[in-house]
Order: sequence, then C-alpha cells, then structure tokens
Amino acid sequence: MDVVITGSTRGLGKALMAELQARGHNVRGCSRDSLDVRDFPALEAFARDPCDLLVANAAVALPSTRLWELEPAHFGALIDTNVKGVFHSLRAFLPAMVERKSGVVAVMSSDWGRSASALVAAYCASKWALEGMVRALSRELPMGVAAVLVDPGNVNTDMLKLALGEELAARYPGPAEWASLAAPQLESLGPEHNGRTLRIVDRS
Repeated sequence: MDVVITGSTRGLGKALMAELQARGHNVRGCSRDSLDVRDFPALEAFARDPCDLLVANAAVALPSTRLWELEPAHFGALIDTNVKGVFHSLRAFLPAMVERKSGVVAVMSSDWGRSASALVAAYCASKWALEGMVRALSRELPMGVAAVLVDPGNVNTDMLKLALGEELAARYPGPAEWASLAAPQLESLGPEHNGRTLRIVDRS
C-alpha cells in the first residue's frame, strides 16, 4: 500500500511512519522542514505520485492560554496548519482517488473536536472545524473513496505535554506504542468506513 503521512518528523506521525514501513508499506512523509502543508503549490506537486492512504496528521498546538490573551498571529498560524493545511492535503490528493474511485483519507482529529476545555480554545476550534469538514466531505465522495476521522486518544507527545503538563501526559502511552495499535486499524480502512470516526486508544 502507498501511504502519505503529513507531519511525519515527530510525535505520532514519525512513529506511525516507522510502524507502517516495518509492516511493508511504501510510506512517504512530509513536514514543515521539507514540505509545509501551508504551501499548497508544493503539496500539489508532491501529490503527483498518488497514494492509497493519506493520513492528514500535521498539526500544531499552543501553550495553554485564555482566548482573549492569545496573540492573533499565533491563532492565525494554528488555523493555517490545522485547518487550511488539512484542506490543502485533501485538495492535493483527493482528485486522483476520486478519478480512480479508490482510496482513503484519514484526518487526525481529537476528543477536543467534539468537546471543549478551558485554555485550549484555539486548538478546539481547529479540530471542531475538521470534524465538520470531513463529515461533509464524506457525503460528497463517490463510492470507493472514504474520508475518516481519527481520534488518536491521549498519547504522551510534546503536544499533549504542552496542553496537560508532563506529569499528566506521562500517564498515557507513548507514540511507538500508539503506532503499533493504530497501524493495523488504519490498514483495514476501506469504503465501508466512509464518514466514520476511528478511535485508536481509550482515554480513560
């Protein structure tokens, strides 16, 4: 299977790329250092080689901050990556999937895409946007193509440490353990999963 993962040089993306490669898949990744999802022309050129599975994982978080104290530039940068970057990824890779009526896009969401917590309003806003965008997209796709939301659960990454602090984040599995659970579930995705949410690990 040909797989593309955005945000592949750290955290969940890096671990998932290694796990899927170990399982025999052809995996390409991109990151802000090599190919920024905010740069649509570059991403469109990268997508000239189509894939069977796109994992739209690239995202950023901000330090816990009350919304009215957040710098507008920081809010804009988060939206540019977490929302517009996902749109760019879908816009780049979906046309080939639609043409051949085969392929899966898995968009990394969050429990904060369906709930809210204090001090992370910007991140919540970005993930709520993805939930709406992907659910609407799933109703537009032809048979054979699927758009799936992925709720990774709580994973001990730099992003979770930023939001919850290191002590709380340490209670949860690390990226490698998470990837070992996520890879077989992502491999199994097909047209029948269109519009669904895939939860990888329990949040308890």
